[in-house]
Order: sequence, then C-alpha cells, then structure tokens
Amino acid sequence: MVMVYADISTLLDAIVAGDRQRVIQATLRLLGAEKVPPAKVAARVGIPAAWGDGEIHPLMALSVSGRVAEWMRSLPIGSEPGAETRRDLAPALPLVQGFLAVAEPLRRGLPVCPSHIQSCRSRSCRRMSTIKTAPSARCVRLSPPMT
Repeated sequence: MVMVYADISTLLDAIVAGDRQRVIQATLRLLGAEKVPPAKVAARVGIPAAWGDGEIHPLMALSVSGRVAEWMRSLPIGSEPGAETRRDLAPALPLVQGFLAVAEPLRRGLPVCPSHIQSCRSRSCRRMSTIKTAPSARCVRLSPPMT
C-alpha cells in the first residue's frame, strides 16, 4: 500500500474560494511536481466533501473524475509536437471539473478554512481539537467535527 502525504491545503483553499485558476495551478502542482496519482488527489478532496453532503453525489463525481484522469494518463503519446505536454496536462481537466462541482459540499465539510490550520500550529487553538492531520499534510480533517 502506498501512502501519499501531499499538502493539499492550497487546493482546498482554491476550491472553497471558487478560484478556478488557483484550482488548476494547485492540481497541476500535485500531479506534476509532487507526482501524486490523480485518484489519490480526488480521494483526498472527497473526504471533506462527503462530510459536507449527506448524499453520495460528491464522492461519485470525484471517483469518476479520478478514474477518468487515471485513464487519460495511460493514453498513448502521439507523434505530433507538444503531445507529451498535452499528456501531462490532460489528467488535470477532469479533476478540476470534479473539484469545482463539489465546491459547496467541500465548503460545508471543512471545519475551518484550510489556511487557518497553519496558524493554529503556532499557538494554542481551541478549534484545532477537531482536526487530525497526516505527518506532512496540514489540511485534511480525518475525523468528523465534535459537537
């Protein structure tokens, strides 16, 4: 089993803000420089989106976009100029569309703004008790909110 600890706080912030350009940039960074598999990125966004919606729709949308993105990575490279670049960028398209489709459930599913978590680490913060994070990922809540 492969464990992926990628910081997706920038991506979550962009999705919640509805900033399409930042969503694209953060997705490309995760797929490119950090080499996170598309299905893993979709799953990491799907966890808080599922908490924000009582239905299965966000998970369905993200699972489809993750699988389509994985499929697009496996397409053969053509011989035309720029084919390699297009193949590298292609998986981002279904992911970005899926992320923007689940923005509202994601907004409801996050306990606090993802960028708030970093400031909580530097001081005592009561809201931090509802957030558990992976060792190097400071943004994904892995437990439901405390009531």
